[in-house]
Amino acid sequence: MCLLLSAFLALPPAAWGQDPPPQSIRILVLAGQDAINNIEPKTATQPVVEVQDDTGSSVAGAEVIFTTPAAGPSATFYGATRTTTLTTDKQGRAAVSGMMPNTDLGVFEMQVTATHGALQAETVITQTNAQGATLAKKKKSPFGWRLITAIGAGAAIAIIAGVSRSDDNNGTPSNPTTITFGSVSVGTPR
Repeated sequence: MCLLLSAFLALPPAAWGQDPPPQSIRILVLAGQDAINNIEPKTATQPVVEVQDDTGSSVAGAEVIFTTPAAGPSATFYGATRTTTLTTDKQGRAAVSGMMPNTDLGVFEMQVTATHGALQAETVITQTNAQGATLAKKKKSPFGWRLITAIGAGAAIAIIAGVSRSDDNNGTPSNPTTITFGSVSVGTPR
């Protein structure tokens, strides 16, 4: 009987029905990757990460450090510091707030480091600082040039119709006008 009890006590805690401690952690970027920040109103996409262990379970209480570059395109936290440290919530998430881009245009990488006990993980979040005109180019209309052409053609037709009407009582045009758009002619009959 003592031999059986000794053998049971020699088993690792996992064999007693307890989960073994995680062997590694990883950082998943939930928000902020490839985001475009607008330098004119100083608005940025706030990063959100989740720390998970090697089984895919969320790790609550992990320390997460976000660090932005010291020079060039970058951002600060609350306009004061390039580093902010957060602790993951019970879902294993850390959500940055108060991040503002600096005035340098271009791409930058934010370093993210998570620590839980002796375990550590790192990743990079890439963002771009842009301003009004650059943002407009990156956020193209899904209809592209066709929509702009259709609106322009419609406006031209409306202007032509209004200009080519005469003020006489029967409503017939006094000066017929024809405008050609590519192979399409728009005008009034003679």
